[in-house]
Amino acid sequence: EHAAVIFEREGKGSVGKKVILDMNKHSDVLPVFRANFYDPTARKWKLVSSPSMVIIDRTGNIVDRVNGWGMEDRKRFTGIITKYADESLGQSGSSETQFTTAATTIYTVPDKVFQVAKDEVFMGDLEKAVEYSIMTEVAMQPVLDAKKLQTLVYYIETLLSYFPNMKTPMRNFLISLREWPVQMRFASVSAADYKEKVTELSDFYSPFAATPSEWEGCAGSQSHYRGYPCSLWTLFHTLIVGATDKDPAFQSGGVSTVANAMIGYISKFFTCRECADHFSRHVSQLGYLPDTGDQSILWLWTIHNKANLMLAGDQTEDPTSPKIQWPSAQNCPHCRTDGNRWTPILTINGEPWNQVEVLRYIKSLYKAENLKQTPRIVRTNDVIEEVLNNLKKELKAENSLIFDEAHDKILNFCKK
Repeated sequence: EHAAVIFEREGKGSVGKKVILDMNKHSDVLPVFRANFYDPTARKWKLVSSPSMVIIDRTGNIVDRVNGWGMEDRKRFTGIITKYADESLGQSGSSETQFTTAATTIYTVPDKVFQVAKDEVFMGDLEKAVEYSIMTEVAMQPVLDAKKLQTLVYYIETLLSYFPNMKTPMRNFLISLREWPVQMRFASVSAADYKEKVTELSDFYSPFAATPSEWEGCAGSQSHYRGYPCSLWTLFHTLIVGATDKDPAFQSGGVSTVANAMIGYISKFFTCRECADHFSRHVSQLGYLPDTGDQSILWLWTIHNKANLMLAGDQTEDPTSPKIQWPSAQNCPHCRTDGNRWTPILTINGEPWNQVEVLRYIKSLYKAENLKQTPRIVRTNDVIEEVLNNLKKELKAENSLIFDEAHDKILNFCKK
C-alpha cells in the first residue's frame, strides 16, 4: 500500500542504508528507497532537511513527511515505517506526532510539532549580549593580564565602531571602560578590581537601564536553552554586517576587524572552553581569515553552520529550535541553489548554497534599520528615579537627602 523514500546526502553515515537493512523483512510489504537530497529532481518534494523521509501511497501522493532530527533518525524512521507496514498509521513508537501535509513550514520533533520561526533580530538581545559579556563573563577571569586587557579593549572598540543604534549611556560607559586599561598601561588587574570598576561605571552611566530583562529572539523553551550563546552569535553577525562598508582594514587588504575581535574574545573570555576550542577548530578548518565585507559575512555564516551541524541532536539543543543549516528553506527559499549556471555556488557541509541570495538575506536581516526595537514598559516610579538620579549626578549631589524627599513627594502626588 505504501513506499518510503529517504532523501539524504551521499557519503558516510548513511541513515537510508541502515533503515533499508533494518526493514529488510518488510520489504515485500513496504519497500524503502534512497535518493540524493541534492539531486535537482528532489526539489519538487519540498524537503526541509537532510535526511528527510517521505511516505507515499500507491497513487504517488504524499501521506507522511518526516524531517531529520539528529542522532535518533534511524530509530525514528524505522519505527514509523514499521507502523505503516503493520497498517497502524499515525504514531511512531516514540510517541512522536506525525502529520500528513505537504507544507514545509513544520519540523517534526518528539511529542510536538513546531512552526519554523521567522528570523528576527532584537536590539534587546544585542544589548543583553554586551551586558553579560562585559559585566559577567569577562569578570569571571581570575586575572586580566596585558593580553586579555588588550583583547578586551579591541572588543570594546569594535562595539563602539559597529554596534547599531547604540544608546548614549552605553556608549559613554564603554568609552570610559576602554580608557581604563589604557591609562593603567595594561597593567594586570584582578577579578575583584575589574568588577569594582565596571560596577562603578555602571552605577554612574546606567548603560543597561533600558535593556529588557528577558531574552526575546534568543529566548529558549527553558531557561538553560539558547539565551547568551545565541545572543553572542547574533551580536557578531550584526557587527560583521555593520562593518561591511565601514571597516578601514578592508582598504588595505587587512583582516576583518570584527572577525579578529570575535576570535580574540572567544579564545580569551568565552566561558564554555570546549565551545571555544570547537570555534577555533572551525576557523582553522576554513583556512583563511576574511579581508572583504562580503567575505566576512560568509566566513561567519559558514562557521555558524559548522557549529550547528556539530551540535544537531546534542543535549544542549533546544527541542523547539533545532540546529538546522541556516537559513531555513522557508525563511530564505532562494538561498539553496536557486539561480542559473552563472550563479556563484558555495558548498557548505555538503549542501550547495546560492552565494548571492545568502548575502542578500543576511545583510537584510542584520542591517540596523531592520532590527526589532522592544517597546519599553516602565512604571512611573522607574521614570522618576531615573530623572532624579541623573540630576544628582549632574549636580554632584549623590549624598543629598533632598532628592530622596522629592522622590517620595512626587510619588505620593502621582498616587492621588
